[in-house]
Amino acid sequence: MTYQKIIVPIDHGNRNMKTEHKIFTSGFVEGDCRPALGEYLQYDGRYYALTEQRIPYMRDKTLDDRFFILTLFAVAMEAEKQMLNAKDTLLQAVLPAVLLQTAILSLMMALVGLFCALLLKDFRQFTLAYLVIAIFAATPVFLSANTSIKFDWIHYHPFYHVYMGLKNAYFGTVVSPFYYVSAVGTIVLLFLAVRLAFHREIGKEG
Repeated sequence: MTYQKIIVPIDHGNRNMKTEHKIFTSGFVEGDCRPALGEYLQYDGRYYALTEQRIPYMRDKTLDDRFFILTLFAVAMEAEKQMLNAKDTLLQAVLPAVLLQTAILSLMMALVGLFCALLLKDFRQFTLAYLVIAIFAATPVFLSANTSIKFDWIHYHPFYHVYMGLKNAYFGTVVSPFYYVSAVGTIVLLFLAVRLAFHREIGKEG
């Protein structure tokens, strides 16, 4: 896990606590039970919830832990805000790559489905064949990519590389250019197979 240091400037006002993105009243209530509503903080076995009733004026805010608790609230709020901003930035960065991988996978599955539909006229045969293909394509790939179960032959499975391309795109991992070349080649071969099957059926009708 990677940790990131952040700087949180805080103004400890007697009326309001202020950070870069948040302003809230310098007051809280303390209890033994978790509050049923609203934001709260758990610290050292106690629960704290913010309130609009500010604490009495304090010239020296280090005399007790009250402003320390308010500081924890401020840090938590600011960290949450910065984390949300980081997620938005990450989403904008990976979204194009994820959409590209999704398009590749969808196009391949559509071509495979169309090929099966052209070869198998009976709906039950088509459904069974497509289900078998989907199971054998998806099950070993999912197990190898997401669990401790590994298959020595999985690297020869074409859909394994498609799934890993989608997974790597989501996590921002660089995808090899060779993968894209292979994906385009696979799509072209599937298209040619579908085209051949289509013309074969047209020939039968003619």
